[in-house]
Amino acid sequence: MAITKVDVCLSEDDAVQVIRSMDRMQGVKEHRLNFQYPEHWFAPVTLSPFAQKIEQETISWMQELGLINDKKTLSLVLAMEPGFFAGFAYSMAPYDHALLFCKCVTMWLLWDDERVEVAKTFEEIEAPVKALYGDQIPNHQMNDPYVQGFKHLGDEHERLGASKRWRKRFAASMAEWGAHAIYEEVLRRNNESDDSRSLEEAIHLRALTAGFTPTTIPVEQTAGIELPDELLESDDYKSILDCAAKICLIVNDIVGVPKDISNDQVKSNVILHYMNANNASLLDAYNLALKIHDDAVNTYDKLVANLLKSFPPEKREGINHFFNLIRYLETGFGIWQENCIRYQQSVAAQMNQSYRIAITRKLS
Repeated sequence: MAITKVDVCLSEDDAVQVIRSMDRMQGVKEHRLNFQYPEHWFAPVTLSPFAQKIEQETISWMQELGLINDKKTLSLVLAMEPGFFAGFAYSMAPYDHALLFCKCVTMWLLWDDERVEVAKTFEEIEAPVKALYGDQIPNHQMNDPYVQGFKHLGDEHERLGASKRWRKRFAASMAEWGAHAIYEEVLRRNNESDDSRSLEEAIHLRALTAGFTPTTIPVEQTAGIELPDELLESDDYKSILDCAAKICLIVNDIVGVPKDISNDQVKSNVILHYMNANNASLLDAYNLALKIHDDAVNTYDKLVANLLKSFPPEKREGINHFFNLIRYLETGFGIWQENCIRYQQSVAAQMNQSYRIAITRKLS
């Protein structure tokens, strides 16, 4: 039986355990952590009819680029279940946009695993981001499959109608993610056991490195709009993005607890950070995270309603559609994580109680 323990400043009897889903521990009971959302957060179509096709197309594209060139990498990508990721998150999108999203996130996850998590400086991962910008790439880097892949994403979005201004904004958001992801990796590799960051500081970093903000930008293209400067620069919009990022990171870090323990990535997971900093139990940390999540969902709705009032009716419909698609992105992402092999092949347990997430509709 595969069980891993992590030091969470508790007694040996209270240590967190990672249990493979195929195993059974006598006396361990399962507890469901319910992520509740209002009905309007769920897309009318749960799973895209293109889910299987866009996964096949994405894998073929990555094989042609040379990103998938052996059985091990193929198995890793298949475990991500990209068709379901894009199919749940982009269930309402036309085929071309769903395919681009599937390509983007699948390549991004592999890029993170292969390049970002071993980088020490942003310069080591800068070339693919520059290709996404549409900038000139030095000849010796042009054949890098990630450079070619990110250039393809930018080019294809332009072909589908995105402006160069939008493309640069998308690339700038990816650059911000990359810089903070490298900082997070440096933090992970720091051998000092003491981590003096507050929970708020830990959440702020994970809100950036969970990667939700860059994924909101292609949603504009699916909604058929490019957000105006007066919206992008408003405090309400920045607060809305902050709420959306918190919602995503909480789901991600709760479901990622066993994976992060097994991969020795304890410092970057806000659940494990809180446990270590406060000598808290796993359940107490989960309950706090669920409250932060629920508060962010409620605040998102209030801020969106308030922001929409500042726009004339002729602009309001498109902007409201964009914010609805962000809601669907959140719940779709959660449904994928609730079922994905990448996250559900193991569970975390403490004091004879294991935990799994459930994405549910909030009773009115």
